Amino acid sequence: MVFLLMNNIPYTGVKMGGWWFYHGGDEQSYFSLAKPISQFEIVKKKALLGYPLFLAPFVFFTQASNIEDILKPVFITQAFLLFSLSIILVALIGKKIFKSKKIASLCAGIFCLHPYIFYILFHRFGSYHSGVGLTKGERSFISLNWLQMYSDNLSAFLVFLCFFLFFLEFQKQRPRESYLILLGILAGFSALVRTSNVLIVPIFLLGWLLKKRVKEAFLVGAFSFFSFLPQLIYNFLFLGSPFTFVYQSYLNRSIISLFSLERLITIFEKASSYIPGFIFLALFSIVFFLLGIKYLWQKDKIVSLILSLWFLSYTIFYITFSFGGFQTRFFIPMIPPFIFIIVSSFVYIYEQFKKHFSINKGVLKHG
Repeated sequence: MVFLLMNNIPYTGVKMGGWWFYHGGDEQSYFSLAKPISQFEIVKKKALLGYPLFLAPFVFFTQASNIEDILKPVFITQAFLLFSLSIILVALIGKKIFKSKKIASLCAGIFCLHPYIFYILFHRFGSYHSGVGLTKGERSFISLNWLQMYSDNLSAFLVFLCFFLFFLEFQKQRPRESYLILLGILAGFSALVRTSNVLIVPIFLLGWLLKKRVKEAFLVGAFSFFSFLPQLIYNFLFLGSPFTFVYQSYLNRSIISLFSLERLITIFEKASSYIPGFIFLALFSIVFFLLGIKYLWQKDKIVSLILSLWFLSYTIFYITFSFGGFQTRFFIPMIPPFIFIIVSSFVYIYEQFKKHFSINKGVLKHG
């Protein structure tokens, strides 16, 4: 699929021999911090540390002087390696949730194809960007295929990996401390890549505490904090406060002022204007979401709660975030739980139909 996109099938505005897709400029900020890190130096930049740390080895081994010098290896790593591994992680998480290889494979297949599902529904969504010739929907399609040098791809991969480790150990009688420590470190590092990923830490802690596993919750929480600590120190040294992050420093605004319910209203208004029947599509999704939660709640209440919080935390965060809205790449971490829940709704409907059919068949046979 990536090879097709590299050859403008469908049209994606690709350049530089099939390696360069539409970018908004953030990659230059990441590179400007990755370069000194590769030289074991730290400079003042308004950026999170995680993605520059990821790019630093590419810069070091290629001796890159500009972003184009690391374009190909980073592209291959993200679009081919991380995306492929993410499909596998979705399948593994699905197997832990459903205890079924078939349903897990179905979830992984949907995740693999979800960019094209999005393209069919929303590729004409939004106005064309001047000079690019792509609608917002088409640019989102590029993002969902992990084709841009943004932090969202690494962020999503780390979130999926963290939830896999969580479900792997959560169902064990004796969770392994080494895996819990690794989970904490990766969760903290994921927040270094995207600050919104701090949302997953309290979800993990809640899961362990509901099982009355205080030690496990402490290990995950403590190592998450230590892993994220470098960002707090960097913020203090260069931005004046441990809790001043990128968007605040750019706009000189408080954290609370970056969120507004008006964003949610704007999203629904624009979606309704560009997508015929959007209200019915939204209602349809809500109904199936609730059916899926009902099914999961009957199977395992804690797992149902974890998946719900995983999905809702990112959804609420970004639909109210000033810089969220139509940046579809921000929502990539919540796509797997949405798939799990929607698939659960169809499993529920199938089981209810099968049960009802069996009862009717038995009654007819008895009669």
